[in-house]
Amino acid sequence: MSTRPDTAEGHGMLHVDKAMRMGGIVQAFAFALVGVANTLVDILAFMGLIWLGLHPLVANVFSFSLGAANSLILNKTLTFRDAGVPFSRKLILTFSMVTLLSLAVSQASLYGLLQLGLPELAAKLASVIFTFVVSFLFNKYLTFRP
Repeated sequence: MSTRPDTAEGHGMLHVDKAMRMGGIVQAFAFALVGVANTLVDILAFMGLIWLGLHPLVANVFSFSLGAANSLILNKTLTFRDAGVPFSRKLILTFSMVTLLSLAVSQASLYGLLQLGLPELAAKLASVIFTFVVSFLFNKYLTFRP
């Protein structure tokens, strides 16, 4: 029996590994697309609340929460639909904890960027990058894990 990767046995393992990597890439892409929708909800609400006179850190809590609600619905029904995780108290609790962690990252990065003198919208957009990484990893490996 050969241990070369081009044998039938090795070849099959390569396909499984490649499929798993591709599945992760597709999930990350879907998560990013859902993230665009969430970010639009978040940014529009953020700018509207700033326009109404709220402090940026207060506006961020409200706008982030609207984006998070959108995220739960879209990621459950689209991005992680094949994970087989039903809507349940556990899902909502886990998602809420990941969202609170993500909000903390968002608040900390927004605060830091504002302190560096970035305009409110630029700071908000930059904070999304930090939040994306944390949110995707924790949702993939914790929230939507069967």
